[in-house]
Amino acid sequence: MTPYKQAFNRRKEWCIFSIMSFKKRLLLFFIATQHLIVWAGNHKQIDSLQRIVPVSADKVKLKLYFQLSDLYRDSSISIAYKYAASGFSLAKITKDTLAELNFTLKQVHLLYKQTKYQEAIALALSAIEQSEDIGDEQLLTKALLEIGACYKEIEQFDYSKNYLNKALNIAQKNRDTESIIEALNSLGNTYSKGGITKRTEAQNYYLRALQLAEQIDKPELISKLNNNLANTYIETREYTTSLTYYFKALRIAQQSHDEVDEAFYNNNIGALYLKMGHADLAEKYQLLALPVAEKGNDYQLLINTYSQLALTYEKLNKYVKAYNFKTKLNDYEGRITTERITRQLAEMQAAYDSLQKQKEIVQLQMKNENNVERLVSYEKGIITLGLIIALVILLLLILVIFLRQRKKGNLMLEDKNRLIEKQHLKITDSINYAKRIQDSILPKRDDFSKIIPQSFILFLPKDIVSGDFYWISKMDSKILIAVADCTGHGVPGAFMSMIGSTLLNEIMHYQPHLSPAEILSLLNVRVTKALHQKQGELSSQDDGMDMALCCIDYANNELVFAGANLSLTLLVRDEISEIRGDVFPIGGVFANKEIKYANKTAPIQSGMMLYLSTDGYKDQFGGEKKEKFKSIRFEKLLKEIYRLPMEDQQEILHKNFKSWKGDLQQLDDILIVGMRL
Repeated sequence: MTPYKQAFNRRKEWCIFSIMSFKKRLLLFFIATQHLIVWAGNHKQIDSLQRIVPVSADKVKLKLYFQLSDLYRDSSISIAYKYAASGFSLAKITKDTLAELNFTLKQVHLLYKQTKYQEAIALALSAIEQSEDIGDEQLLTKALLEIGACYKEIEQFDYSKNYLNKALNIAQKNRDTESIIEALNSLGNTYSKGGITKRTEAQNYYLRALQLAEQIDKPELISKLNNNLANTYIETREYTTSLTYYFKALRIAQQSHDEVDEAFYNNNIGALYLKMGHADLAEKYQLLALPVAEKGNDYQLLINTYSQLALTYEKLNKYVKAYNFKTKLNDYEGRITTERITRQLAEMQAAYDSLQKQKEIVQLQMKNENNVERLVSYEKGIITLGLIIALVILLLLILVIFLRQRKKGNLMLEDKNRLIEKQHLKITDSINYAKRIQDSILPKRDDFSKIIPQSFILFLPKDIVSGDFYWISKMDSKILIAVADCTGHGVPGAFMSMIGSTLLNEIMHYQPHLSPAEILSLLNVRVTKALHQKQGELSSQDDGMDMALCCIDYANNELVFAGANLSLTLLVRDEISEIRGDVFPIGGVFANKEIKYANKTAPIQSGMMLYLSTDGYKDQFGGEKKEKFKSIRFEKLLKEIYRLPMEDQQEILHKNFKSWKGDLQQLDDILIVGMRL
């Protein structure tokens, strides 16, 4: 550009700025000042960390790379990726598997942000395999969430749902609330991309996630979910509802001082106002997003802001401004494309150079070997003979030492085996005694059959004692039946099961007329107090239980059900249905949260079969493909056997479990209670 044109453009920009209203100028000045303050603070922190990196030990350097990548995430994704790649390389050299996996996931996320979805998917698959190898389910969940999001963007919706549902199942099993929210939100995103017919399903996922996010008070997640809900209502032309959700998201971002999210929401509000025919309001909110978009170099935000402003100025008949923003949009997209092509060419050139160097090294080695071969041929024979003699002597010495150590080791091993055998017998005796105590607390099978004659209980503890338990109580014309799955199995699970059973008996003794939902809510409070749980303390996050509680009310001829992460299955006249419980477990991650469980009712019908079960049967691996049994197979099996007598149903379920499991280890306690009304 010539100096004349540069001067002309500067003058034109000043003229445009000078005719703006005083309020607009003041607003833009305030935004620019705030951004400068934030940038200065981050820049100072970045400079400080960059000075420390060269003189730091490897472990500290890994943490610094991670922090620097985070700090550059909003201002320069390419630099953020460079630090993530450096951290990955160092972790690989130092054989720090966990750090290597964390940096892989960071690279996946940054590639996603740059819309490099194919590269992100390839890395995410590697992260999934690595996290499965080391058994880290938290990182596995993150990897599944990332790959699900990538497949959504390239419109491979079935793959996306598959990976996201896997992430949701693992997060629910581990009671990882934030990951549950992220999985529900991502599933909502996938369904919202699947067409207008899927909007309701997307909204359901978002609302479930929003409910959880509000309970754990996570502003960033709450704002994101409000924004996503707003997007779904645009497609159905419910613009007022959409605006309500957008402004909720914007207020939270403003309170949290998250300028990037604030810019996204301002841009979305502007786009919606444009749809509604209010171009002047659209301009106002889009101009608020523009400084952040240009400063942060966020690809998606910048593209959206430029394109929306171009459309807005067309509507306002300001064609020069519209043309300017279209030109900026084309220039930016062209620069991104050029950068990608340049990077790919550089990678190809580096690969070619590496191949050439390897070829030169091999040729040089071959030449040297030919020259040296004649000079050392004589010495080789003598040296080889000497080495053989020395090796034979060394092997004889090693053999003598080995035989002595082996004899000594065998004697020590026999003593240790005897000691281990004694300890094992003591432990087994203690656990068998614990089983007798647990059996005395559980309802007797005969007592259960007296209250509900047509019933069966399939109870298969993984170890001698169980973390699953069942409970029954009769009060006038009502019968209450509970099935529970406590945290863990074996001795820890058995302790939790005894606490749960004792507290249920205590509640029924003092407050016998409570509904199932009220009993679960009260039980949640009692378990939290009994275990001295506090919100946010990691040591107590896993201690709790899932429970299904059903009331058979013969006086009103209805079933009343409430569930804490467990469901009730009904079968009548070949029709199977499931009454789902609430997603909140009792105790654990929701300690000290006031949880309100919901009662769900169904009419009692003659011959109706009720099944209450924990998740051990459905989660068991087996079959030809060594996969989970899953809910679909479980429901199909129940439909096949529900008309049979109770004893036959129990026997078929037991035999089918053993056949499915085969030689594999039983993974969890098994409990199924069946009743015919």
